Amino acid sequence: MKDRRTIVLLCAVLATSFAAAPVRAEIKTEWVDYKQGDTALRGYLAYDDASTDKRPGVLLLHRRDGMSALTLKNAEMVAPSATGSR
Repeated sequence: MKDRRTIVLLCAVLATSFAAAPVRAEIKTEWVDYKQGDTALRGYLAYDDASTDKRPGVLLLHRRDGMSALTLKNAEMVAPSATGSR
């Protein structure tokens, strides 16, 4: 009887820990080509793929020296906060 209660308790603890584990979504990134008038431009899109619902966007502007590794990293860092995840 005691062994059975121990097994049931262990199963309950394991089930609870799996249910409470946070879902880790992946940050997806892609380059987006677009035009403003006759000027060809390129943007960098970073988003959290945890949700397929509509969600807000955050526009980051690069420094005067252009798109750097830091700019791309900042976009990836801000992407989850636009959905309120992580």
